[in-house]
Amino acid sequence: MNEIQILQLTRLIADGLTAGQACEAVGVTQSALTRRLIEARRAAKGATEEQRLKQRYYGLLKAYESAQEQRAKTLRRQRGNPQEKKMALERHPLIHRDLMTFPQDERKKLLDHIRHGSDVAHALEAVRVHASVAGMWLQRGLDAFVNGLEDDESVAYIGFYLDIGQAKGTASTDASERVFAGTPIAYLLYGSGRETETSPGWSKNPRVTRQAEKPPIKIVTEWGTSTNQTAVVSGKLQPFKVEVPPDSDYQPPDRTDWPSEDEG
Repeated sequence: MNEIQILQLTRLIADGLTAGQACEAVGVTQSALTRRLIEARRAAKGATEEQRLKQRYYGLLKAYESAQEQRAKTLRRQRGNPQEKKMALERHPLIHRDLMTFPQDERKKLLDHIRHGSDVAHALEAVRVHASVAGMWLQRGLDAFVNGLEDDESVAYIGFYLDIGQAKGTASTDASERVFAGTPIAYLLYGSGRETETSPGWSKNPRVTRQAEKPPIKIVTEWGTSTNQTAVVSGKLQPFKVEVPPDSDYQPPDRTDWPSEDEG
């Protein structure tokens, strides 16, 4: 529970709501509030005021007790005006949780932020709507639209769903048109004109689109007599060896009377 939630919670209680109603509006459980109050009372018992000011939940305890005192005065005042109690919840919402009570001026601000290029989540925070709450509103609007529901609440959620989609489309279209008019190359490389997997276009970096098929390697073995000339090394002819198949009729010549290599 942060300081903003404590401030909102105590403000709602002071305006006449019960602790349970205030916790539900702020988005915290009543058990969490009770646990912190009990811990604060135990820590404050027997401690000096200086020590209490340093305790974790003492500020919450003091604000809660002050709010309860103010609530008693508010309830006496509300006896003549029962509608004021309901107005208290709508007057101080920390987070808007119900689309049906979402103020129209806040809704207009939200759509204007999105149309001007703001991120949807940031625009929601600017009008005090949590992204998870808005996600439920949008999902409910989509479901109602798909199923063709026509009751008042369904029509309201469908309208919110369509308004958000239209605002996002307006922002995207406006940005694309301005980029196209001012910097066409950016439009072609980064915008709607860029290349995608399904449509050709401009691409900043070259990429391999298709590799040529490599032909199969064919190895051919041919047998034959070597035609290499005898090498001469250091002025001497180097003999070469001729292998004769075992089944050949070749008879090597008699070299008994041949001069040696040293004799030349």
